[in-house]
Amino acid sequence: MRNLKGKNEQGFTLIEVMIAITIFAIGLLAVVSMQVTSIKGNSYSRRTTEGSNLAFGKLEELAGFSYTDPDLTSGFHTEAQNGYTLTWDVGNGPLSNTKKIDIVVQWNEKGINKRVLLTSYKSDII
Repeated sequence: MRNLKGKNEQGFTLIEVMIAITIFAIGLLAVVSMQVTSIKGNSYSRRTTEGSNLAFGKLEELAGFSYTDPDLTSGFHTEAQNGYTLTWDVGNGPLSNTKKIDIVVQWNEKGINKRVLLTSYKSDII
């Protein structure tokens, strides 16, 4: 009986297929790893943006208060919002009739304390 396959007929061997699958799997794992890193980075960025927005919001709120408002008395003031701690320290500014306001927003991310700091000045306009 004669062999029906020609000498020029080619195909993939089992080893070639296994090597191709291994290379594909390694590439797929690299893509998954990049995706996980991207998600972690987005989470950190979101929390930092939320902290910054809270700090700017508190700054805008304090800027609208009168110079003698109780929230602008000298010393530390604290409030908590959605896992963030807002603290503002009011002290004397560099010029007469001015107050220096330091706003710190802190939060904990995976056991590490993170913070955003803003500094502003409020003057007593007569």
